[in-house]
Amino acid sequence: HRRSWGNVLRAARKIISTRDHGSQCLAQEHNGGSSQPSEVDGLIQISLKEAIAWVQPNVTMDALVQSTMRVGLIPTVVASSKNTTVLEAFATETCGSSSFRYGTFSCAVLSVKVVVRDVQELTIKLNGDTIDQHFGNYSVSHRLDSITLFEIALIPAGNYVEMTYWPVRDIWGATLRMMPKTRQSLIVDRPAVDEFTDLLDVLIFESTFGVVVTGRFMPTTDNLCSPFGQNTPFVQHAESIRSSKLQHSGESYVETVPLMDYIFRYDGC
Repeated sequence: HRRSWGNVLRAARKIISTRDHGSQCLAQEHNGGSSQPSEVDGLIQISLKEAIAWVQPNVTMDALVQSTMRVGLIPTVVASSKNTTVLEAFATETCGSSSFRYGTFSCAVLSVKVVVRDVQELTIKLNGDTIDQHFGNYSVSHRLDSITLFEIALIPAGNYVEMTYWPVRDIWGATLRMMPKTRQSLIVDRPAVDEFTDLLDVLIFESTFGVVVTGRFMPTTDNLCSPFGQNTPFVQHAESIRSSKLQHSGESYVETVPLMDYIFRYDGC
């Protein structure tokens, strides 16, 4: 958990260190030249300068992502269902869908504002800790009910995701596919993951039949498609790609989808 939280913090620091270029441009484009926090419906406050969002507990993933996308950012981790609230995602230790670099959703939470017994509001910096480590003997429900705001780390994102499907036979094959390439590597073993990879899925459909799916953010695209959604679940679509377009181990298949479609690809599965 601490390692994933550290990755989130490094990503945020990288954005802050370059704000005179990329982030400042975002501020000027989306906020009239100001990098001051902008408020969305009274529930979400976004700071472009710090690449964070202050979010109330009852905000859904759908509302959170749509709000941050307006300024070219998304949370480092997003829960798989559009209707999951920030509080629900934070309370579920295994909740994570959109990111392999930053761990679970709780790793994206940098701090929380809480109301303590004497009605004082305090800001607790989590520093990779769980909320339990700051509340001692308080009950779980009291710990969660006392939270009034979440500070969530954001990263730059385009409006689209370029997805690449890589055939694998099993978990070991998927592991090899994700390892860096060496001089001894064969062409068919070229790595799926590199420095441009933002997102990752591994799906094993049968004991000798699976696929690694990598994704990278794209600002624009000339080849947009929406292959999965309510009528065609993502897992079913990925299995279809594996069966029809990836017959040989050296092949790969690329398609570009809207960012929202990708982030919530498991919604309803």
